[in-house]
Amino acid sequence: MNERENAPQRWDRPQGRRKKWIAGISIAMLVVAAFAGAPFVQVYRDWAFICENTGSRKGYRQWCIGLRSGHWYHESRLEQFMRQEHSSDLRNCWTSYAGTGKSVFGTAILYSHESPGPIINIPEELLDWYVDTLDDKARLSLYHLFSSRQREKIEKEIAGVWEQAIASDWDVRTGGKGHE
Repeated sequence: MNERENAPQRWDRPQGRRKKWIAGISIAMLVVAAFAGAPFVQVYRDWAFICENTGSRKGYRQWCIGLRSGHWYHESRLEQFMRQEHSSDLRNCWTSYAGTGKSVFGTAILYSHESPGPIINIPEELLDWYVDTLDDKARLSLYHLFSSRQREKIEKEIAGVWEQAIASDWDVRTGGKGHE
């Protein structure tokens, strides 16, 4: 036999290399596609809710795999009052006001929430300040007003809160009295 006959043919040698190249290029294309699509894939969603009866707020982060983390809760002064003085009457009515979906890079890619009532138009610090200025009877009356869902009356009350805050030099930026 001739040595040339036993030697592998020239076109047989690159077969192994060709498969490796094809596999490498395929993997590289998948990686490029994953990075190109990453800004558009939602990884987590930050949720926030407001209680339309008390002004309390809560929220959490929900991950794409179903886990929830970062739970937070701010109990308003109105809810504190109701819990201490009228706990049997206290009813929360939670409405979503933020449901922002974010990508792996933290960029917002999805906005979704319900439409809370007019109580969303008053910062939590201002509502707490206002509740602190009221006596117990007025606090209970405010709770009943908020839980009544009478939008026009609630809007009028909130406008009055803003007027009182402005008249008393309440600073929106710092959440308290303005500086002189």
